Amino acid sequence: QGPFGGFNSVGDCVLTWRRGERYEFAHADFPDGGDIEMSELSEAYEVDVIHPSTYAVLRTLTSASPTVTYTAAQQATDSYPAGPITFDIYQMRSLVGRGIVKRVSV
Repeated sequence: QGPFGGFNSVGDCVLTWRRGERYEFAHADFPDGGDIEMSELSEAYEVDVIHPSTYAVLRTLTSASPTVTYTAAQQATDSYPAGPITFDIYQMRSLVGRGIVKRVSV
Protein backbone atom coordinates (compact mmCIF):
# COMPACT_ATOMS: atom_id res chain seq x y z
CA GLN A 1 0.00 0.00 0.00
CA GLY A 2 2.94 2.35 0.48
CA PRO A 3 4.05 5.01 0.40
CA PHE A 4 7.10 3.81 -1.49
CA GLY A 5 10.11 5.87 -2.40
CA GLY A 6 13.60 5.72 -3.75
CA PHE A 7 16.26 7.57 -5.64
CA ASN A 8 16.85 7.34 -9.37
CA SER A 9 20.24 7.41 -11.11
CA VAL A 10 20.47 11.24 -11.08
CA GLY A 11 19.59 11.59 -7.39
CA ASP A 12 15.91 12.52 -7.72
CA CYS A 13 13.74 11.14 -4.93
CA VAL A 14 10.56 9.62 -6.38
CA LEU A 15 7.69 9.03 -3.94
CA THR A 16 4.56 7.01 -4.79
CA TRP A 17 1.52 6.08 -2.68
CA ARG A 18 -1.99 4.74 -3.02
CA ARG A 19 -4.74 7.32 -2.79
CA GLY A 20 -7.09 7.32 0.16
CA GLU A 21 -10.85 7.33 -0.12
CA ARG A 22 -13.32 8.47 2.51
CA TYR A 23 -15.90 5.95 1.31
CA GLU A 24 -13.55 2.99 0.82
CA PHE A 25 -14.96 -0.48 1.38
CA ALA A 26 -13.13 -3.24 3.20
CA HIS A 27 -10.00 -4.37 1.37
CA ALA A 28 -11.57 -7.82 0.98
CA ASP A 29 -14.17 -6.25 -1.33
CA PHE A 30 -11.37 -5.59 -3.83
CA PRO A 31 -9.11 -8.66 -3.74
CA ASP A 32 -7.30 -7.48 -6.88
CA GLY A 33 -6.21 -4.31 -5.07
CA GLY A 34 -8.42 -2.10 -7.24
CA ASP A 35 -9.83 1.27 -6.22
CA ILE A 36 -13.40 2.45 -6.08
CA GLU A 37 -14.40 5.63 -7.87
CA MET A 38 -13.27 8.82 -6.19
CA SER A 39 -15.79 10.75 -4.14
CA GLU A 40 -13.85 13.98 -4.79
CA LEU A 41 -14.35 15.99 -7.98
CA SER A 42 -10.65 15.78 -8.79
CA GLU A 43 -7.53 14.04 -7.57
CA ALA A 44 -4.95 16.39 -6.06
CA TYR A 45 -2.14 16.14 -3.52
CA GLU A 46 0.22 18.43 -1.66
CA VAL A 47 3.47 17.01 -0.33
CA ASP A 48 5.56 19.03 2.11
CA VAL A 49 9.30 18.42 2.26
CA ILE A 50 10.24 18.52 5.95
CA HIS A 51 13.66 19.51 7.33
CA PRO A 52 14.88 16.58 9.46
CA SER A 53 16.01 18.58 12.50
CA THR A 54 13.93 21.78 12.50
CA TYR A 55 10.76 20.17 11.06
CA ALA A 56 10.29 23.31 8.94
CA VAL A 57 8.50 22.96 5.61
CA LEU A 58 11.19 23.54 2.98
CA ARG A 59 8.98 23.21 -0.07
CA THR A 60 5.52 22.03 -1.09
CA LEU A 61 5.23 19.77 -4.12
CA THR A 62 1.87 19.37 -5.89
CA SER A 63 0.53 16.56 -8.02
CA ALA A 64 -2.65 15.40 -9.74
CA SER A 65 -1.65 11.75 -9.27
CA PRO A 66 -0.27 9.79 -6.30
CA THR A 67 3.39 10.39 -7.09
CA VAL A 68 5.87 13.26 -6.79
CA THR A 69 9.52 13.77 -7.62
CA TYR A 70 11.79 15.83 -5.39
CA THR A 71 14.57 16.51 -7.85
CA ALA A 72 18.25 16.58 -7.02
CA ALA A 73 18.25 20.25 -8.09
CA GLN A 74 15.42 21.03 -5.65
CA GLN A 75 17.29 19.19 -2.89
CA ALA A 76 20.40 21.28 -3.58
CA THR A 77 18.41 24.54 -3.66
CA ASP A 78 16.79 23.61 -0.33
CA SER A 79 20.20 22.61 1.13
CA TYR A 80 18.62 19.35 2.24
CA PRO A 81 21.13 17.48 4.43
CA ALA A 82 22.39 14.01 3.51
CA GLY A 83 20.28 11.13 4.76
CA PRO A 84 16.62 10.21 4.62
CA ILE A 85 14.16 12.75 3.22
CA THR A 86 10.95 13.33 5.20
CA PHE A 87 7.66 14.09 3.45
CA ASP A 88 4.17 14.94 4.70
CA ILE A 89 1.58 13.75 2.15
CA TYR A 90 -1.88 15.33 2.01
CA GLN A 91 -4.75 14.36 -0.27
CA MET A 92 -6.70 17.52 -1.06
CA ARG A 93 -10.40 17.53 -0.22
CA SER A 94 -12.92 19.77 -1.97
CA LEU A 95 -14.60 20.87 1.26
CA VAL A 96 -11.76 21.03 3.79
CA GLY A 97 -8.54 21.39 1.81
CA ARG A 98 -5.77 19.19 3.17
CA GLY A 99 -6.86 15.80 4.47
CA ILE A 100 -5.15 13.72 7.17
CA VAL A 101 -1.37 13.79 6.91
CA LYS A 102 0.78 10.74 6.21
CA ARG A 103 4.45 11.26 7.19
CA VAL A 104 7.10 9.12 5.51
CA SER A 105 10.89 9.16 5.30
CA VAL A 106 12.74 7.85 2.25
